[in-house]
Amino acid sequence: MRTTGLPVLALAFLVAQPLTAQTVYNPTIVRYMAVGKYTSSLCPLKGGDFRTSGASTYLKTAIEGNADVGSGKPDDKRRSEIIKKALSVATETAVANPESASAWYYIGRANLYLGDLRGADSAFTKVVALSPDCAGEIGGFRQKAWTALVSPTSALLKEEKYDSALTLLRDAAIISRDYPQGFFNAGVAYYNLKQNDSAIISFKAAQKAASARPELAKDKANATFNLATLLQQVGRNDEAVTEYKNYLAGMQLDAAATNSAKQQLAVVLRLTGKTSEASVL
Repeated sequence: MRTTGLPVLALAFLVAQPLTAQTVYNPTIVRYMAVGKYTSSLCPLKGGDFRTSGASTYLKTAIEGNADVGSGKPDDKRRSEIIKKALSVATETAVANPESASAWYYIGRANLYLGDLRGADSAFTKVVALSPDCAGEIGGFRQKAWTALVSPTSALLKEEKYDSALTLLRDAAIISRDYPQGFFNAGVAYYNLKQNDSAIISFKAAQKAASARPELAKDKANATFNLATLLQQVGRNDEAVTEYKNYLAGMQLDAAATNSAKQQLAVVLRLTGKTSEASVL
C-alpha cells in the first residue's frame, strides 16, 4: 500500500460515500481565512446593488479593519459579527433577486469566512451557474480552503492519527471535489482502520479525479496500484486483474515498478484460472 505526501497544486472530488459527513463550522477554515488581505472580485458579477456593495465592505472590514477610522483588525468575536452582517445583506439581495450572481458570490465568501463549507459550496455553485466567467475565481477560493484542510493530513497519516485525518478530509471533499490527493489520503486512512470497502471507494474516487487531468497521471497510477492491491487482498480478483492492467498501461513505469506489478498480476491471473496468461508474465 503506497502512501504519498501532498503535492503543491495550482488552481483546479465527485463526493465518495465515506466523505460526506461534515461539521457545520470548520475552525481550521475560520482561522485560515482570517489571515491575509481581503481581495475584491475580479470577475463580472451581475445583479449587484447597494446591499452587495455593503457586503463587500463588511467583509473587507472584518478581515483588514477599517482604515478610514484607523481601526485595526477586529478580534475573533467582532470579526464573526461583521461577517454575519455581510451574509445578512447579501442574502437580502438573493431573496429579492435569486438570479443575482453578486449576491451568491458574497454569500459564498461570507460562509467560507465563517467556516460553513456546505453553505459556501452551495453558493459558489450558483455563482458559476449564473456567471460562468467567475469559475476560475471561485475555483481559487475552493482550492485555498481545500489546501488548508488536506495539507495537514499527510503528517497525521504518518502519526497514525487516521480518524483526525478523515475529519479534515471529509470537510475538504465538501468544498472541492476535483483533486485526487484528498481521496487518496482518505483511502490510506480507511485501509489502516481496516475499513476496506470505504478505502476501495476512496481509491476509485482518487483515480477518477486524477483521470480528468493529464498532469496528474502519477496520482492516478498510485491510486490505481493501491486499488488493485486492495482488491486482491479482499479476494475481488477479477477486478484486481483489471486494475493491475490499467496500472501497467497507464503511465511510464520504471523496471522495478513494472516487474512488481506484473508479478502481482500473474498471481491474480492464476487465482482467476487464467494460467496461460499468467505464465507469459
